[in-house]
Amino acid sequence: MREGVCTKQYPKEFRGKTEENINRYPMYQRKCTESVRVDQQAIVYQDGQEEEAVTRAATRQSTLTAWFELNKNDQDSHNYLYTDIPHYYTFNKSAMKWQERQRGGEQIIGRMPVVNIEDSEMNYLRLLLLRKLGAVSFDDLKTVDGIVCNTLQQASKMLGLLEGDQHWYDTLNEAIQTRAPFQLRLLFATICGFGEVNDIPELWFRYKDALNEDFVR
Repeated sequence: MREGVCTKQYPKEFRGKTEENINRYPMYQRKCTESVRVDQQAIVYQDGQEEEAVTRAATRQSTLTAWFELNKNDQDSHNYLYTDIPHYYTFNKSAMKWQERQRGGEQIIGRMPVVNIEDSEMNYLRLLLLRKLGAVSFDDLKTVDGIVCNTLQQASKMLGLLEGDQHWYDTLNEAIQTRAPFQLRLLFATICGFGEVNDIPELWFRYKDALNEDFVR
């Protein structure tokens, strides 16, 4: 950087095709890409291809949307949380649907993907999936006492999932199983910075041994 400007001319301009500039250096094709969420699915698309990307996403199944379909057609699945489904069903990738498991479910460990604390809606989605049975759609997941909430956060609050700091205890308890101390410290700092923690000192005292484990060693 020189006087606030990159001497290598970054970021480069968007252009539809590769061209030569006056100094005979190539000016490479660089298309604009953007990202949006449709029903909590992340979609990346190039500028001008928004409609095609949304149409593809609307017809694309994931393990989560396939779980919704399973709940529509199989009442037995309503007895299990989303994380428990792999114990009783297997995901058929070619058919993109859950099918009843014949054997081996006791050896399966169901885990939810770790999401960034700053991505609040994905965190609330994760929180609801860890608590709610038999959802058949995103709207159903957001429905509390017959009322469809506007956001996943609102649904979480109405269900009492955000009262106190239990959800932060749950987050750290789960992270301790797979993360190194330096990763736990980063997670702790992120929770304190971006989460709504009622009692940060109590959160620290509960987990300080795990957070300091490498220093103690």
